[in-house]
Amino acid sequence: MNIVEFVSPGSRRQDFVDKPIRCAEGRVPYSMRVEISRRLRHAAVELFALGKFGGYDTLAKAVSGDRLRADEPFPIDFDPADLLP
Repeated sequence: MNIVEFVSPGSRRQDFVDKPIRCAEGRVPYSMRVEISRRLRHAAVELFALGKFGGYDTLAKAVSGDRLRADEPFPIDFDPADLLP
């Protein structure tokens, strides 16, 4: 099982600190964090893989206008701006 977490303004600490720790403890192999600001017309995406020391290592990251590219856990190639409404 892998997860995708959408960051919300009211739960930033949970989304950036608490949830990644719990997911790593549960041995979730891949995690993706998505942060969207409609007001700023901005999106950011980070892809993480569970590392050998039990925490997450960054595999790829991109913001609006750039491309997020990765080969694992499956081929990924998109501009985070595509997530904006």
